[in-house]
Amino acid sequence: MTSWPPSTPSRATIRAIAEASEPRTSVRAEVGQRRSHEGQSEPGAEAAGWEQVGRRCCCEMGISQQQRPLRAFVAFFSSLRAGFVQISFVLRCRMVSGVSWTHEIDMVDTSKVQDRRVLRFSTIEAVLADADRIVAAERAGTLRRTGNWSAGQIFGHLATWINYGYEGFPFQTPWFVRVILRIRKNKYLRDGLPAGVHIPKVANGTYGTELLGTEEGAERLRKALTRLNSGETARFDSPAWGPMPQDQRIAINLRHAELHLGFLHP
Repeated sequence: MTSWPPSTPSRATIRAIAEASEPRTSVRAEVGQRRSHEGQSEPGAEAAGWEQVGRRCCCEMGISQQQRPLRAFVAFFSSLRAGFVQISFVLRCRMVSGVSWTHEIDMVDTSKVQDRRVLRFSTIEAVLADADRIVAAERAGTLRRTGNWSAGQIFGHLATWINYGYEGFPFQTPWFVRVILRIRKNKYLRDGLPAGVHIPKVANGTYGTELLGTEEGAERLRKALTRLNSGETARFDSPAWGPMPQDQRIAINLRHAELHLGFLHP
C-alpha cells in the first residue's frame, strides 16, 4: 500500500531510472553541459545534474516527484466515499429492521415465516401469562425469535397501540383503506391479523417500534393491558376499524398480541 503522503524518490533511484531511460552518452552530455554552463566544479555537482535529468525522465515515464498526489487524493476520496455509502446502507437497514445495534442485520419477510407459534388468547390474563413466560425465557437465555423484533420491541409495540385508543392515533387512514378494512374486520377478529403488513411511508412499517429492554417492554405491556381491562372509555376511534364496542376493542388487541408474540419462542 502506498504511504500518505507519498515519499520523494531518492537520488539513487532517480539516477537509475534516468540511466535506464536514456542513452548514457546523451545523459552524460546533458550533465556536462549543465556543469560547464553553471560553472559547477564541486563534488556534488554531478549528482545535482543527475537529479535534474532524472526528474525529467521520471516525468516522461509518468512518475512525478510526488508520485502524482492528485491521483492518490482521488483514490483516497473514492475509498472514503465508498465507506460512507456502506455506513449509510447499514444505518438505513438497521433503522428499517428495528434490529438492536448488538445484532447483525438479518431482515426477515415475516409474511413468509413458517416457524411461528399458533396462539389464541381469549382473555387479557392469557396474554400476561405468555408475556411472563417470554420474560423468564429471556432471563434464562433460552428465548428464540423468528421475526425481526426483540421481545422488548414487541411488548412496547403492543402497549403503544393499546394506548392509542386513549391518547390518540398518530395517523389517519385513507377512506378506501377504511372501507376495505371494515369489510374484513369480522374475519380478522375471528381468524387473526395477517403478518408482514406495512403502513406506507412510515419508518419500520408501523408505529411504536422503539428499542426497549425485555423487562421495560413487559412492564409497559402490563400497564396497557391493565388499562384496557379496567373499563376506561377509549376516547379515540381506530383509524382502521372505526367505532368499536369494548369487547371488540379487546378482541382486536388480543389478535394483535397473537400476531407478534407468535414470533417469540419461550
